[in-house]
Amino acid sequence: MNLKKIVIIKIILVSILFAGELKDRTDAHLRKFFGEECAIDSKKYIIPKELKNEIENLTQQRFYTDFVFLYYIKKDDKINSYAVLDNVIGKVQPITFLVIYDSNFSISDFQIIKYREEHGGEVQNESWRNQFIGKRANSEFTINENIDGITGATISVKSLIKGINKTTLLIRSIVGNE
Repeated sequence: MNLKKIVIIKIILVSILFAGELKDRTDAHLRKFFGEECAIDSKKYIIPKELKNEIENLTQQRFYTDFVFLYYIKKDDKINSYAVLDNVIGKVQPITFLVIYDSNFSISDFQIIKYREEHGGEVQNESWRNQFIGKRANSEFTINENIDGITGATISVKSLIKGINKTTLLIRSIVGNE
């Protein structure tokens, strides 16, 4: 087997392992946030090209992939919350994040699932993340106006602000059309 094939196989295996880790971390956070008694359904949601382009133009940030992972959280057989798992690029590495929404599409929680950069990890601090709680698709997401910046994490902050804005616009479109 040549070197190129070996490298491709290794990349695929590592991707599968990381995907399992991300799913486990996401499920653990959702269970911690909602409790063990809730039911969680998830699906890979392929973003329609027209919607993808519209949201990318509004937020001035491209989606990392053509899909996100969408979670439906049920209590008493009724969907009462949603969550979106997505990625943005920090300085050079992807940042995997989860945004939880209530039934009115207001942000209930925001969690960094996997931070891969060497610097800028302060975006994982609860006090910074809590600034997003209550924001909606029509909210302002502007650094140093209604979202605090973080010295030494400027790129991660800007990427996450745009990423959260993207998922907030997306969830309203997805669920509103189901």
